[in-house]
Amino acid sequence: MIIDNTTVNISNIYQFDGIGKHKVVIEIFKNIESTEEMFIDINNLISINFDNFKSENLKSISGMFYGCISLTSLNLSSFNAKKVTNMSYLFYGCTSLNNIILDNLNTSNVIDMKYMFSGCKSVISLDLKSFNTKKLKEIKYMFNGCNKLINLEIEDNFVILEYMI
Repeated sequence: MIIDNTTVNISNIYQFDGIGKHKVVIEIFKNIESTEEMFIDINNLISINFDNFKSENLKSISGMFYGCISLTSLNLSSFNAKKVTNMSYLFYGCTSLNNIILDNLNTSNVIDMKYMFSGCKSVISLDLKSFNTKKLKEIKYMFNGCNKLINLEIEDNFVILEYMI
């Protein structure tokens, strides 16, 4: 991984602390099945580039950006999530996040999206048209606390369950 032009080798990624206000570029990780809480509560994280991130083996990304209160924009359009089953708490508490690009995100195997966007106070618009929710079983409070959300783009087959908001 490259952090501020310094290459860092990480064998077991679970949580990064104290990165500060840096642009993080995820370079190469192979065979990783979970990025749960990878960036949890990194208060000064403002930008992440996933262009070269090898995500094809991921099964859980739960809480990956949990509490990243300074994160304003995130592009996951190149993220390969075809094996992911758990996206719960993914952006939970990302209060400054106002631009989330999720185009082409494969959610066909996801069963849990509870609290996914909960607490994202700055999000005004979300395009979830690419979301396949056929296997979804848990969606509780997915948009809880998204007070500014006025535009939610979904397809007709999007599974709507109780307590989404």
